[in-house]
Amino acid sequence: MTEHGPADRLAALIGADTLDEVAQLIRRHGELTGDASMDLLREREERAADAQDRQTADVFSFHARLLYRCRVVGVAETFGEIRGHPVGVTDTWEIALAATAAFEGGGGGTERAHAEEAWRRVLELVPYEADRVSPQARTAALDGLARLLFSRLVTDTDPEGLALDEVVALWRQAVGLPAGLSEAGAAGVVGSLWRVPDITTTLLVACFYQNWRQEGLQPAQALRRAQIWVRDSTNGDKAQRFPDIPEVTRPGMPALHRRLWQKAQPHTGPAHWAAFTYTGM
Repeated sequence: MTEHGPADRLAALIGADTLDEVAQLIRRHGELTGDASMDLLREREERAADAQDRQTADVFSFHARLLYRCRVVGVAETFGEIRGHPVGVTDTWEIALAATAAFEGGGGGTERAHAEEAWRRVLELVPYEADRVSPQARTAALDGLARLLFSRLVTDTDPEGLALDEVVALWRQAVGLPAGLSEAGAAGVVGSLWRVPDITTTLLVACFYQNWRQEGLQPAQALRRAQIWVRDSTNGDKAQRFPDIPEVTRPGMPALHRRLWQKAQPHTGPAHWAAFTYTGM
């Protein structure tokens, strides 16, 4: 069978007989984890649900979640989780976030060293592969590590074992445009480390603007609260706060689907909210 586009490759994916075949297809065609495939699967899931074909809808839903997980933490971690033997990206990610929070909350060199080690471990677990899009976990890990190394560079009188070129290289990979705009004179820049779906960006920016301009929070704090809200809020919460955004309110949805939909939290994954950073004063 000749595969010409997302629809053909998704058909091959869904028709695969074994997990190994599924993993091989995703590795071979990294674009399967892209937005086009996700949108196509969600569209077909909705059509099947509207037709009361729950079994088919579940198949599309499962593959959408599978591909999304592969995009966030990589193919090896995803299929390791399915088989009960994850390679450790998720656990190491949580350790790195906790260690970073401990350092930023007033910790010293020990906490910073623990965080650096954890972010380097994440990078080892999701190595860059030139033939496909690198998992989003890698980009966030680059940013986390770069910020810690930069902190060590500017605060330590003798940053042993730290090369300036490593900090610069990591910072360019992870921060890039926001740093450049700040250097050009912008008071502050809100940017993203990877591509985020339009609706998620709309929600986060609208929430950020309310927190900043209406509640008077500092930009960094306003962004942090917006990220937490986008992460933790349900579809119902989002529709209530932003009733003028059709993509949020989803008018015309059948009553039964709406009751289930209102309780869902679709943006809990770091890929939706962790990409956004504030650079500036």
